[in-house]
Amino acid sequence: MEYLIAAGIIALGCGILLLFTPNAFMRFCMFCDRVLFVLDEKLQAYQFSSGIVLVMVAVWLFFMAIRYRGMECFIHPIWIIVLALGLLYLFFPKWLVWISSVSNRVIFSTDKYVMGACRIAGTILLIASVYIFHAAYVLSCK
Repeated sequence: MEYLIAAGIIALGCGILLLFTPNAFMRFCMFCDRVLFVLDEKLQAYQFSSGIVLVMVAVWLFFMAIRYRGMECFIHPIWIIVLALGLLYLFFPKWLVWISSVSNRVIFSTDKYVMGACRIAGTILLIASVYIFHAAYVLSCK
């Protein structure tokens, strides 16, 4: 119930910002888009130890998937991904840097498209917030 109220408040706030003060919303988006630190640079000195830790976590998750049969469909993809990342850290760190640089590219900026239709997006968010508050009210009456 609380998550519905929180989602409604967030949708209401963003809808009001988009409708009445789109420039303030754009400044807020620019503030949130800042890079705080680059994780690749911080982890470069610890690549080998990070790889060993990731492989150990993957082995542990593999044994947990074997032990808890009901959770295996959730745990198997996770340990496979963790093992792949650990092996990349151990044996192919240059590939990991290349994958990271490729994935850091911005394909399209959603801020530009939302600001182009800020009135429509604000109206949709306001309608969504009213619906969310109504759903929270209906659920609280039961």
